[in-house]
Amino acid sequence: MKVNFKDIKFKNILSYGNKECKFSFKEGLSSITGRNGHGKSTIIDILSYNLFGQPYRKIKINELVNRVNKKNLLTESVLEINDVEYKIIRGLKPAIFQIYKDGEEIELLSSKRLIQDELNDILGINHNLFKQIIALALNANKPFLTLSAGDKRSIIETIFNIDVFGVMTKEVKKNLTELKIDLNIKKTELRGVEGAYEALTYQKESITVAHDNFATDKDNDIKSINKIIADFKLRIKKTKANIKVGNQSLDKLALVECKFCEEELSTIKQDNSVIQYKIKSILEHNEVLKDDYCTKCGHDIDEAHKTKHLTENANKLIEYESKHKSNCIRAVDIEKILKKNKDITKQIADVTNAINKAEEKLEWNTDELEKAINNKKVIVDRTLDIDVLQYNEQIDAKGLDINTLTTSVDDISEGIETNTILVDILSENGVKSHFIKKLLPILNKKINTYFEHFEMPFIFKFDEMLEESIIAVDGTNTSYFACSEGEKKRIDISILLSFIDTIKEISNFDCNLLFFDELLDSAVDSTNLHLIITAIKEMTIKDTNLAIYVISHRSYSGIWDNIIEINKVGGFSEIKILE
Repeated sequence: MKVNFKDIKFKNILSYGNKECKFSFKEGLSSITGRNGHGKSTIIDILSYNLFGQPYRKIKINELVNRVNKKNLLTESVLEINDVEYKIIRGLKPAIFQIYKDGEEIELLSSKRLIQDELNDILGINHNLFKQIIALALNANKPFLTLSAGDKRSIIETIFNIDVFGVMTKEVKKNLTELKIDLNIKKTELRGVEGAYEALTYQKESITVAHDNFATDKDNDIKSINKIIADFKLRIKKTKANIKVGNQSLDKLALVECKFCEEELSTIKQDNSVIQYKIKSILEHNEVLKDDYCTKCGHDIDEAHKTKHLTENANKLIEYESKHKSNCIRAVDIEKILKKNKDITKQIADVTNAINKAEEKLEWNTDELEKAINNKKVIVDRTLDIDVLQYNEQIDAKGLDINTLTTSVDDISEGIETNTILVDILSENGVKSHFIKKLLPILNKKINTYFEHFEMPFIFKFDEMLEESIIAVDGTNTSYFACSEGEKKRIDISILLSFIDTIKEISNFDCNLLFFDELLDSAVDSTNLHLIITAIKEMTIKDTNLAIYVISHRSYSGIWDNIIEINKVGGFSEIKILE
């Protein structure tokens, strides 16, 4: 795949205002210079947003819109892919995303994610690879050797053009998952149909038996219901008899006439209390009379006086005691009457309650008798109208369904087995491992060629697990993190340039565009910087179609084919071609 970027137009993005700017990609080595914050690196953000819908740097998507104008962000790139011209238009506020092929708009898919995936397929790269082989920001991006093993493998697989196996693996795994779901569904359907088959077979057998035993069963059911009816009639008869006995018992139970018994009993008790008090007073007075002195009148008591009082008191005691005894006898009689009435009242309540329950029972038995009589009518009217043949047709149909579903289950199981084998073949230890073993020596050779060019005293090697080893000239092992910052930068650049060379040599991706951001600002001395710039310059000499841009606020004269200066005028960035 040959990708030729021609130009990109844009407005209202980051520091660029409503005036449309056009950036044409020219062959050779070009410098993009200008003061910090004037919009040099924004060129990469613009291209990244136009191609992939996201900025190159860590900027929120809505922050791409120019802060002054706040709308009408628009980007439009023109490029050729295998001599076919494409135009990509993308913007915000309002949102727009269009792709044209030879002047005709490509019909887009409904999902934004799928639309971008479609564009990635057209471009031949995704955003991650874009940052590794087209737009290289040495200080902004994480160095390749500091990435996770998964990220490193993903990039190298894309460079080696074997990422298709990853796509195939995902597709096969997706198919495998779908097949397993289909298998579960088919097995569930099969179990359901088998259950229905068994149920129909059982119903047919039961109906056949029922058909053969219909008359006998009907006679037995009539006998059974007649027995139930007779039982309810007997219960009703007994219950009615019990109710009659209860009512007769009520008629015999009568309360003893005693209208004011309770009031009379209360009066007797009060009267007895007064009598007892008077008897007590008389007895106390008799005691006083024994002393020959009257405490009440304060005089001595003579014998005649004492005899008089004692005689009077004795007569009163006889009177009071007689009255008290008479009251007690009457009280006992009244209490007997009250107790008898209480017992009779309880008997009346118990009999009444029993009658009520019997009447409820009578009502329930009467209802049940009516139901039983109705059931008997249903049984007597019952006829057998069953077509056994229809069950044969249904059973045969279910049998065919079972055969069809069993075949589907077998086919799906075979597909699962095949896809499981494919997953194993496409795994990290399968065909991808074979290609990595074959292609890694090419990449290692190119990295060491750049090491030699940059006068690096090391030998570099990626093993099959993409673990790097860095060996000094004296044979000792070192690590990337043990190197100086200058050495790290040269290692980073060697790997990135090797990626670009490798993807052109063994892959189908050849792009005419390359950006280096902060190359002149990185931690390398002037000698090594010269070696790096020379190596980059040689790339444009070997490939005269290649357009390389080095972005920096620092100057480096004498080697540029083109110089672009970006400065802010009136708060907005403007592009100026110096030579």
